[in-house]
Amino acid sequence: MKMKLIIAVTLLALSAGACKMKGQIDKADLKESSSGGDCKDLDASSARMRCNNNAVEFCSSYSDYKFKETQKCPEGKTCFIAPDGKSGGCK
Repeated sequence: MKMKLIIAVTLLALSAGACKMKGQIDKADLKESSSGGDCKDLDASSARMRCNNNAVEFCSSYSDYKFKETQKCPEGKTCFIAPDGKSGGCK
């Protein structure tokens, strides 16, 4: 279920990016953080991902513009987010 959600969010974000070029990704959202935060700066068809406490989180209109955990990385694996901020996982 979580993998399907990650794939759906990634596809949504990629299709939205193809239709409209948006500003630079906020590098603070790509770094490990312990803050709650939101992503109210996103439009309704955009999404953002980040690592928080070694877990993958996403934020979009689907999550009411709040970061929600989609995958907790098991011990020995590290959360990563792609440079574009639109996909991630554990490796």
